[in-house]
Amino acid sequence: MEIGPHVLYQEDASFVAPTLHKVNAIITDPPYHGVKACEWDNQWRTDADFLSWVGEKAKAFQRVLADNGSLYWFASPQMAARVEVEIAKSFRVVNHIVWDKSEARKGAAGTGIDVTSLRSFWSANTERLIFAEQMSGDQTAADASGYWSACERAKTSIFGDYLRAEFARADVTNKQIAALFPSKTGGLTGCVSNWLLGLNVPTAEQYAAIRVHLNQKGPHEFLRREYEDLRREYEDLRRPFFLSQSEEWGDVWRFKIEREQVHPTQKPLSLMRHIVKTSSRMNDSVLDPFMGSGTTGVACVKLGRKFIGIERDPKHFATAVRRIEEAMKQQDLFIPQPKATKPHQEAMTL
Repeated sequence: MEIGPHVLYQEDASFVAPTLHKVNAIITDPPYHGVKACEWDNQWRTDADFLSWVGEKAKAFQRVLADNGSLYWFASPQMAARVEVEIAKSFRVVNHIVWDKSEARKGAAGTGIDVTSLRSFWSANTERLIFAEQMSGDQTAADASGYWSACERAKTSIFGDYLRAEFARADVTNKQIAALFPSKTGGLTGCVSNWLLGLNVPTAEQYAAIRVHLNQKGPHEFLRREYEDLRREYEDLRRPFFLSQSEEWGDVWRFKIEREQVHPTQKPLSLMRHIVKTSSRMNDSVLDPFMGSGTTGVACVKLGRKFIGIERDPKHFATAVRRIEEAMKQQDLFIPQPKATKPHQEAMTL
């Protein structure tokens, strides 16, 4: 069903995900395996069966996620390391994040836990989150998909190729340009070679200095493209990642549990908003293939992203629909809402 620009499916993710267009982010909280006394969390006979399922889903999601997209996958402390190994077969793992759910850091006091009876460190107050990105199957292939190859192609083609062509047109050498930016000892730096190879990009000040040098003997015909235009093209091909000092910027997060829950594994809206804001842009499409009560969708509505949610349980699906409809009625007036788009394409082979 469609709720404005957002599309929800009451179906198994295995059937829906392969039919979707590429999405900019996948943010999901799938079953943990044996943590909750629910059928959906105890459908595998062994850990190996569960991990095989994780691997299959990761492969399917890899085909749906855009080249510069991000994947966030929640996992239990007990299974997180093994889940990460399976995800790493299809994605490049960026971080293993610990969500600390405790509201007061006072040890075992007041918890009723007899720490002297424990045989391992207590982990019930944490959950884990695997943050990953697309990766190339062959890093040397020029046309390989994935964030790293896309990022390097972006640097090379947008900055490197343009600078290379302009240097040739102006009949200047790399060495002459490098002389504009001497090292602290007075020698030449490798900055120009790095730009042309796509290892990094010039600053706005460096770009302006090169433009002045190339145009000093005649009309301003070199480096006519504005730096910001080039940088914007480059940024559009990079994986979105936006943080500020006032947010959780480390790999241990502390978000309070929401006490009034409508789903047994419901995540705090503040946590989901943090992920959506950090790893997607306005109007981006975000997929949650295990939508549950729709918290990821609510975060997307609040932040002006297009949400695609999949949930097979009719009760939880109805809850998600209600919550997202309510969020649509209480939209932030300062966040423009995206326009509806068709999320389907021809089904891909899993």
